[in-house]
Amino acid sequence: EVETVNGNNVVVHGGNISKALFFMVCVYIFACSAGTAIPQHFPGMIENGAILVSVTMIANTAGKVLFGILADKVGTRKSLLLYGCIVCAGFISLLVSKERMIWIIASAMVGFVYAMSAVGGVLFSREVFRESYDVYYPKVALIGTVSNAVFTTLIGYMYDLFQ
Repeated sequence: EVETVNGNNVVVHGGNISKALFFMVCVYIFACSAGTAIPQHFPGMIENGAILVSVTMIANTAGKVLFGILADKVGTRKSLLLYGCIVCAGFISLLVSKERMIWIIASAMVGFVYAMSAVGGVLFSREVFRESYDVYYPKVALIGTVSNAVFTTLIGYMYDLFQ
């Protein structure tokens, strides 16, 4: 059975989807998983970084619960867009601000990236891949895992090289 989703023909019962759609989901998972590698380096990068990591981890847990509720109410895509804006604003705030309180608030905002990677990835893949979810999601999840490992290592090396 062929169905059109966002202008792409998608075979939903045969297990095939467009390569462009699969690539877009992989890029999303790659970016979100890469973002989860940054907060663990806060203690060495930013003054009072241990507090920021703690706040980020609290937002990690709370953000996943809130994401699930929000996705049920307004949909996965709108929830991901909102969370993406919040996370980007958090990263920008960490880069430009010198105020400790702003850093704490921004680190909570950055903590929402974990929900985008974990809960958002599953729900978005379920929505996009539909009946083919069991075929494609393991590949997408592997890309997320590799992305996190690569970026964790890369950021660690950058920290060591450039202090």
